[in-house]
Amino acid sequence: MNSAPENQNSSTIPQSLEAEKAILGACLIDCKRYMPIVIEKLKASDFFLITHRDIFLAMLSLYEQTQNFELITIADITKDSIYLQEIMDFSIVWGGFYASIGIVKKKALARDLIKDGQKIMELGYSDKPVEESISEAEELILKLSHQRKNQPIVTCEKLITETNQHFLDILSGQRVFPGFKTGLPPLDQALGGIQPSNLIVIAGRPSMGKTSLMLDIARNNAIMGNRVLFISLEMSEQEIGQRLLCSHACVNLSLLKHGFSGFDSTEEKEAVKTKLNRATLQLKNKPLFSYFQDGYELHKIKGRIRQAAQTGLDMVFIDYLGLIDGGEGENQTQQLGDIAKQLKQLAGQEYVPIFLGVQLNRSVESRPDKIPFISDLRDSGKIEEHADLVLLLFRPGYYFKNRVGEIDQVNIAKYRNGATGIVELEFVQKHTTWREAVR
Repeated sequence: MNSAPENQNSSTIPQSLEAEKAILGACLIDCKRYMPIVIEKLKASDFFLITHRDIFLAMLSLYEQTQNFELITIADITKDSIYLQEIMDFSIVWGGFYASIGIVKKKALARDLIKDGQKIMELGYSDKPVEESISEAEELILKLSHQRKNQPIVTCEKLITETNQHFLDILSGQRVFPGFKTGLPPLDQALGGIQPSNLIVIAGRPSMGKTSLMLDIARNNAIMGNRVLFISLEMSEQEIGQRLLCSHACVNLSLLKHGFSGFDSTEEKEAVKTKLNRATLQLKNKPLFSYFQDGYELHKIKGRIRQAAQTGLDMVFIDYLGLIDGGEGENQTQQLGDIAKQLKQLAGQEYVPIFLGVQLNRSVESRPDKIPFISDLRDSGKIEEHADLVLLLFRPGYYFKNRVGEIDQVNIAKYRNGATGIVELEFVQKHTTWREAVR
C-alpha cells in the first residue's frame, strides 16, 4: 500500500486515516447514497494517503460514467481488493460518515495552511519588493479562506421559488430591485441595479467625462450611505477634492481656480461661499474614502481594496486602467487584459462592484461622426470579455461646435444582466458633473 505523500512525515502532518477509510468504505457499501455527498464536499487532494486518493479517483471515474460501482469494479482499477475489503469492513465498525467528512476537510485545510505558510516564509526571504510579497501572501490566505467556505449545491426548487417570490415582492412594491444605484435616474432605469461582484467599465476618449461620471456615482452612493473607495492614479488629492466639492455645490470650478476675480459681484462671491460651505457640511461625514497612488502596481491596488474590505466596503472605483502596471503578458494588450481579469476576480472575491475607467483607442477620432464602439476597447486587452457592463461616453458638442447643446450619450454597449442601448444624459462642463438631460 502507498504511504504518505513524498517528503511528508505522517506522524506530524495533520491527517486522519481512519476518517478517510470511513468515507471510502461507506462509498463502497452504498455509492449512490454517499458518493454525491463526497463529490460535493471533498476533492482528491483532501485525502492524505496516496492510496486513498487513487481509490477516490477510481470511484469518481466510474461514478461519472455509470452512477454506480462495486468493490470488484474498483479493485479492477486499483489492483488491491484486500485493502478495499479492509476499509469496507472498517467503515461498518467506525460509522460516523458525516463527521468523517468534516474531519478530512479540516485536516486538508490545515495541511494547505502549512504549505502556504512555507510559501509565505519563502517570500519573506526573497528579493522581491516587500509590498509585492505581502500582496502575494494576502492572495494565498484569501484563497485558503475561500476553500473553507464550501457553498452547498442549490436545488432547482429552492432557486426558482425564491426567485419567483423576489419578483412578486418587487411587483407588489414590497422590495426594490437589488443592486446599487448610480444616482442618475435614466441610467438607473436602464440598468435596474448594479450587482456586487461585477466589473463595470466606463470608457471614452479624453475629455469625455469618465472621471466625472465615476466621481458622480461614487458621491451619490456615499450620500446613500454606501461605503465607497475611490482610487485615483491620474489626479491628485487636491484635484479630486475640488471636483467632488464643486460638482456637488454646482459651482464653476474653472472660475474658482482663478480666485474670486472670476466672479462679477460681491453678491455672487458670497453665494458661491454659501454653496461651498453647504456642500462641505453635506459631504464631509459621508463614507467615501480615497487612495492616491504611491505606485501604479496592481498588487498595491489589490492590497488597498482588501484592506478597505476588512472594515466594510460596498463599491470600488479605479481611475484608470491604462496607468496600472503588473499584468502578465508579452505585450501591453495582454497585460491590460490580465489586469482586467484580476480585477474581475477580485470583485467576486470581495463581493463588491469595481468601476474601472478605460481610455478608448484613437479609432474614434478617424470616424466622421466620432461615435465610439465597443471594438475600440480591443487595444486595451480582453476588457470586453471580462467586463459585466461597458458604458461608452459620447459628447457631440465636444467634437462639433454646431452641435453644442445636443444631448450627451451613455451607450450601454455590453450588459450581462440586461439590455444594451443609449441613455441620454447631460454633461455640465462648468460643474464637471453629469445629470439628467434637460430638453
